[in-house]
Amino acid sequence: MTNRTLMAVAGCLACATAFASDGVKVWTGEASATWDTTSQNWVLGEAPCAFAQGDSVRIDETSSTAEITGSGMNPLVTEVDITRDLKLSGNLFGSGAGTLIKNGTGTLTLAPASTWSWNAGNLETNLVINGGTVCSSVRAAESSFCAANGTITINNGGKLLCYVHCDTGIASTDAGLAGGEQTVVVNEGGVLDLYTDRNSSGATATGCH
Repeated sequence: MTNRTLMAVAGCLACATAFASDGVKVWTGEASATWDTTSQNWVLGEAPCAFAQGDSVRIDETSSTAEITGSGMNPLVTEVDITRDLKLSGNLFGSGAGTLIKNGTGTLTLAPASTWSWNAGNLETNLVINGGTVCSSVRAAESSFCAANGTITINNGGKLLCYVHCDTGIASTDAGLAGGEQTVVVNEGGVLDLYTDRNSSGATATGCH
């Protein structure tokens, strides 16, 4: 090899090593659309791997997955950087999940496993919205959705939409940011939209509006 070739190869290896050494696993969805601790739906650098509790992860345009399901996952940091729409469903995040960061212009929908109530564990810590929309939609028999025990920060270009369908007999004022003690920071250019309606008993959530 020439010195120039050796330098080019070394440069490529250095880039790959740097990408892997940041420890962030990127979603591919190659095995399935289920986020668990066994399926090799992630890559670290170029190596396929499974998620381990406490990992930092990124979901971006590497995949075209429209919906990811799971339960009780506890990533340290989850960055969602998308231009498409994506749904995370099934009470995906556990009580030990860390910060959720939303980047990109796409809409991220957080959907519970049950249409009856929002699991307060879905947003136990911080939520940062830098772009696009984060939406939750649920049929509620009580004020129990969009819960977080941390800080919700909505920055310029970001929107948080909490949409709840209230059964007859449930006051629409019961719906809101509930289930924990939240600090909500809406910076200039950010949007917080709390939306409720009243349905007859037995109605189910229809989704974001």
